[in-house]
Amino acid sequence: AALDGIELDPTRIQTNIVYFKVNQPGWDAARLSQALAATEIRINPTGPNQLRAVTHYQISAEQVDWTVATVKNLLASQ
Repeated sequence: AALDGIELDPTRIQTNIVYFKVNQPGWDAARLSQALAATEIRINPTGPNQLRAVTHYQISAEQVDWTVATVKNLLASQ
C-alpha cells in the first residue's frame, strides 16, 4: 500500500521482515513507534527515520490492513 509519508521499496522484501522509512514532516521513527505502541502495534525503530516490522503466521491479512490504516491515520493527524 502506498502511504504519504512512508518510503518502502517492495523489491527489498524477501521475508516476513519489512523495513520502511518515515519521511512525513514532524514525524520520526521513535515518534511513530510510540504512537503505534499506544494502539498495541509494535514496530521498532532501527534508525532515526527507519522502522522494522515483522509478521508471523498468527498475523492475519486483516491485521496487516488495520496496521497500514493506523499508520496512515497517525501520519495524517500530525
